Amino acid sequence: MIRWSIILFRILVSVGSLTIAAELFGPLDYALKYYHFKTLTKERLVHEAQAYIDERAGGGQMACVYFVSCDGERARLEMVEDADLWDFLDAKGEIWRRRFNDYCPGRTTNIALHLIPLEGQETRIDAVSHARWSFVNDRFIPRHGRFQNGSFTDQPWERCTPEKALVR
Repeated sequence: MIRWSIILFRILVSVGSLTIAAELFGPLDYALKYYHFKTLTKERLVHEAQAYIDERAGGGQMACVYFVSCDGERARLEMVEDADLWDFLDAKGEIWRRRFNDYCPGRTTNIALHLIPLEGQETRIDAVSHARWSFVNDRFIPRHGRFQNGSFTDQPWERCTPEKALVR
C-alpha cells in the first residue's frame, strides 16, 4: 500500500512540475527571443556564419548570407553582397514588422545561410548547406534537424557563388 502511495505521489509531482514548467517557459522563451533579437549585430551574424561552417560542415565551405526582403506581397530572400553597405537595422525592422504587424507573409525564414564548397572541396548535403537563424538558439541551425524543421524560402532566390560569398 505504501509503495503505491509513493508511486502515485511521484506521478503527481512529475505532472505538476511539467505543468508549472510549461507555464513558466512560454514567457521566458519569448523574453529570450527578444533579447537575442535586440542584441544581434551584423558582426555577430558573420561570426556565427563562420562558426556554422566550422561546426556543421567541417570547414572547406564559403557562405552567402540572406535577409528577408518584402516587396509588398510575399517575403523573399535577398543576398547580402557587401556587409559594409548593408543596412542591418532596416533589415531587423523588416523582421519585426513581419512578426507583429502581419506584414510580408510567406514561408521564408528571416535570416538564412547557403553554403557552397571551396575549390577542391565536396558539396555538403542540402540539410547542412541551407541554414536559418534561430533567435531561440541565437545561432544558425540547419534547415532540417532532429528536433526542428523550418522553411528556407518558398520564393525564387539568387544562388550563392564564390564571387558573392560573404564568408570565405
